[in-house]
Amino acid sequence: MKRARGFKKITPTDSSKEKIKLDDEFAEVKTDKVFSNVVMPPLKTSHHPSVPCAPVRSDEMVDLNPFPYLYKSTYDFKFDNIKQKILNDINKTKSVVEQTGIITPEKEGGYTTVLLNNASVNGQMWSPPHTWPEFFNFTNIWLPQKIKQIWKFWNLSEFNVPFISGSWINEHSYGSYTEGHHHQNSQISLSCYLNVPKDSGRFMLKDPMEIYNYSRPMNHNHEQVGGSWRYIGVDTNDVIFFPGFIQHQTERSESNEKRYIMSINVDHIHAAAFEHFKDKTIFKPLWQPNYTSLGPSLVDEP
Repeated sequence: MKRARGFKKITPTDSSKEKIKLDDEFAEVKTDKVFSNVVMPPLKTSHHPSVPCAPVRSDEMVDLNPFPYLYKSTYDFKFDNIKQKILNDINKTKSVVEQTGIITPEKEGGYTTVLLNNASVNGQMWSPPHTWPEFFNFTNIWLPQKIKQIWKFWNLSEFNVPFISGSWINEHSYGSYTEGHHHQNSQISLSCYLNVPKDSGRFMLKDPMEIYNYSRPMNHNHEQVGGSWRYIGVDTNDVIFFPGFIQHQTERSESNEKRYIMSINVDHIHAAAFEHFKDKTIFKPLWQPNYTSLGPSLVDEP
């Protein structure tokens, strides 16, 4: 079965043998494997496995994606156990919208609890969903494993440690949708599909290379028919990971049952900076930095 453009299934680290080998060998890359300033590549490139490719039958065209930026996994969110808690927060959001008329990315009857971020509700600071006890296993055990894999897939620095910078939940009724937007400063963003009724819409992703279309002989109706957008089918308990800089939105729901999506942003902080914070509750890293790899000069007190 062919895999859609940009997708790469996330599997547990212990079963991703090829990736483990890749990471181990990157840790001690020999001189003859390093790219220098010369034109030719290094003689030995065995630490770079081939890009997966579906078998080519006859003369058909097979889609290749050598630089994946979109990932998908699944997690059982047990929606029924958290539904009432979600509805309570959505009702608070509706009150804010009715009282202030504030405009959000949720259109045609959609609501988002992002409005409650850093807000005081009934004398207490609002708790974003990723901090709920019901999501403890997801936030503290499952998610760090997945983010660590993407951190390595993208070759992001081990000196920078990821943390969850925010989370919220969107509700979509019939005809509702989230308009196109991006998540500024988010290194990795997540769309967690808590409840996806039939015909409630797909995840939409805009081509990050779209600007180059202006130098190509595109068809006259390219923009009108959404030629730069791709549609990703989603089901309940799906989790999609993508860079925050990519513009995305949701398809309009055609379901009479409401759809609920939890969004999460993952930002980063330099490990040495985190070590010098007196109050380490300001940021909660998804995993503890390996200070031995940073060197004593980076973590010693001045």
